[in-house]
Amino acid sequence: MKKKLFSALLAGLLCLCFCGCSAVESYIDGLLGAESGVGTGVQSGLPSSGGSTVTEEEELTVAPATDFEYKVRESGVTLTKYLGSAERIIVPDTVEGASVVSIASGAFENSSEIKELVVPDSVAVVGHGALSGCTKLEALSLPYAGGEENAHSYIGYVFGANKPSENAKTVPTTLKELTVGGSKIVDDAFYGMERLKKLKVKDSVKEIEKGAFADLDSLETLTVPFIGGTAEDTAPFGFVFGGDSYGDNRKVLPSSLRYLTVTGETKVLPYDFYGAERLVTVDFCGTVTSVGEYAFSKCEALKKATGLDKVKNVGQYGFAYCKSLTELSLPLVSRVENNSFYGCMSLKGVTLSEELDYIGECAFAFCESVYEITLPEALKALERRTFYGCSGLVSIDIPESVETLGDEVFCGCTAMKKLSGGEGVNSVGEKAFEFCPKTMKKELKSGSFLATWFENEGK
Repeated sequence: MKKKLFSALLAGLLCLCFCGCSAVESYIDGLLGAESGVGTGVQSGLPSSGGSTVTEEEELTVAPATDFEYKVRESGVTLTKYLGSAERIIVPDTVEGASVVSIASGAFENSSEIKELVVPDSVAVVGHGALSGCTKLEALSLPYAGGEENAHSYIGYVFGANKPSENAKTVPTTLKELTVGGSKIVDDAFYGMERLKKLKVKDSVKEIEKGAFADLDSLETLTVPFIGGTAEDTAPFGFVFGGDSYGDNRKVLPSSLRYLTVTGETKVLPYDFYGAERLVTVDFCGTVTSVGEYAFSKCEALKKATGLDKVKNVGQYGFAYCKSLTELSLPLVSRVENNSFYGCMSLKGVTLSEELDYIGECAFAFCESVYEITLPEALKALERRTFYGCSGLVSIDIPESVETLGDEVFCGCTAMKKLSGGEGVNSVGEKAFEFCPKTMKKELKSGSFLATWFENEGK
């Protein structure tokens, strides 16, 4: 019975969405009061001792039922009017043991003292203009991007807008932080919200349409459950900002965007973040198993990428030209392809898997800040120019498993003070140690191929 009533409520609201606020409110009241054995009277709570106490350091707490006028029906509770005076509140998800399922139009009207408001996921309907006049609102969390998930999916609806183009006129300019849920974010949900700085999309969201974030010109921090339009989508990061391909990332991403958190299981596909040159940190909280080619290439401001502990492969140019990146932890990576970290001039250290058996050509070329790196025992070769131009590298211990040193592999390592190991090396390429200091100490096994090579050709 509850599910049928709830479905009927939503269907009726869709039909009445063009009839004005009073018609929608009347429909809610009538339907909730239509069940047998349930009255239609309003139960009002009175604020105790003048309501909630407001202080400068007031914490976010669940508002008591006495701070609301409300209606209780078998199908749930409708909050009709806020009577409190707190600055930061969480709307209760239950009242008198029943779920709060709707907030009536105008329920928080002119509550100008509210700075932060959290509406629980139990609420299926937030009426038109329910938050109108909340002129000091700074942070807001909603179960959907608008009043209802399918009917009013733009943020301005709860502030009194009649269409997405009115978002800018109705949403308070003080609103800087927004959290939204539901199953889908449509492309005009945040139209005109140029002042929003922080947006969190809940894990319940399964699709974000192209350009859904296109108007968020001041956005600094973004939390999403996946990259692209859906968790299975192959779209690059810029897709949700209106881009058609990875080449659009630089054009469509807001220049203010600095911090990204991805909460769910996702894929980092080729070119996903290519050219997202202002991102500073990317944090993956879900499972990521691979980083595609050019995935973070030319993310020039990127200092930290965390949550890559399950990554097994890094594609070619995966982090190339991330010149601000300082460290990475890739403990399960079994292959590092060509040019993976090319030009990461601030990179000081990389945690690599002990099972890593391949490092491609130029993988760490021009990583000028790498001063020491531990090579895994499973490695068979150091390819051409692997550490080319690593002018900060001071020592290297070559595992016994390495048989081949490619052309120019350590060329330009001008700070190299010590070379050790290399007992299994049987081939050294051209200019392998060119421009390395002549004073470099060589702790090599006497009579080994590498020791003999230095005596004869590597002088």
